[in-house]
Amino acid sequence: MNSKESIYIVTMRLDVGGTETQILSLCDGLKNQYKIKLFSFSTTGPLYARFKKMGVDVRGIHKPFSKNRLCLFLRAIRVFFNISYAILFLDRPKIIQSFLPLPNFLGAIIGRLFSIPSVTCWRSLTGYRDRNLIAYKMDQISLNLSRKIVCNSQAVLDDLATEMPHIRYKADVIYNGLTFSSVPLKKDKQARLKKSLGLQPGNIGIIYVANLIEYKGHRDLLKALSILSSSTLKNIKLFLAGKDGGIATDLKQYAKQLGIHKHVSFLGLRHDVHDLLQVMDMGVMASHEEGFSNALLEKLEAGLSVVVTDVGGNKEAIKGLQHCFIAPAKDPDLLSKEILKATQSLGDSAWKKKNRDHVRARFSNEKMVVAYKTLIGKTS
Repeated sequence: MNSKESIYIVTMRLDVGGTETQILSLCDGLKNQYKIKLFSFSTTGPLYARFKKMGVDVRGIHKPFSKNRLCLFLRAIRVFFNISYAILFLDRPKIIQSFLPLPNFLGAIIGRLFSIPSVTCWRSLTGYRDRNLIAYKMDQISLNLSRKIVCNSQAVLDDLATEMPHIRYKADVIYNGLTFSSVPLKKDKQARLKKSLGLQPGNIGIIYVANLIEYKGHRDLLKALSILSSSTLKNIKLFLAGKDGGIATDLKQYAKQLGIHKHVSFLGLRHDVHDLLQVMDMGVMASHEEGFSNALLEKLEAGLSVVVTDVGGNKEAIKGLQHCFIAPAKDPDLLSKEILKATQSLGDSAWKKKNRDHVRARFSNEKMVVAYKTLIGKTS
């Protein structure tokens, strides 16, 4: 008989994104101690098989994710009854842990209804609800009903507490954790990858890993690149890696309009990001909003000089690190100046190991899992 206690996790989808990969890492760290049931509004994402392989009991709606409000409402009802059925007839979880606003609302309601501790996890600033009264009210309910609140950066916690300062007593900051690869890409493979990307000796490879959606600031980055002098721009190759969220065509046209299209490559969704980072010189993050970016941590761990916008937890991530530059969001002029500074400092490489060691010690998956285990122990 399996004596392990049960944990329920609620999320939106199982795509390859920051939240989903974080949940995957968390489940991997908790699976030996707890039985895990994962409830998702859509289970058709590419991570479904990986969750199943590690023994997670994945439940939910086996249809592609949809942002249609009526569809989300109907799916929320189905997931509500799925979780309620599991509690009543299968096993009673030690906690219900949820990620993202709508699952947080659902998890907090169910937790209160069945007297089960709920842990809501918040991973972004609250700009999404500025013009959405329903989202604002739902977040208020979630925060008030939660037994514990987890934020992935101090910036996110401060943002939530601006209007609800009383939540601080039950809130913790647990930074994202990554499993860092210790296997460097062999020199011959690096050479082949550089050739396939069109990177020539003397080029400066800059990479931005982010899905192509408006708030990631790709237009600002393209504009910033166009502001650079021709003598600087001639050596730069910018690589945009990420799934098209509907703006790729517009971005390509914009790059052509700016006259920089020959310096920009759209790579689409890539599954070899770790390899790509090893052949780059710089990383950039141009987001308008952010909670705490896994993609930034990966760039830092790869030993890249980075230029980031001053949003969310970006400043926390680069604190104490060398060759990290920061610019205001939505300001291509200042972003361009910081990119120029970064390109001018690429000759020195003694700092790379220090940055890498710092990131591995501070943002490891092991440290994140230990923090969650401690939280679960305190919450139940």
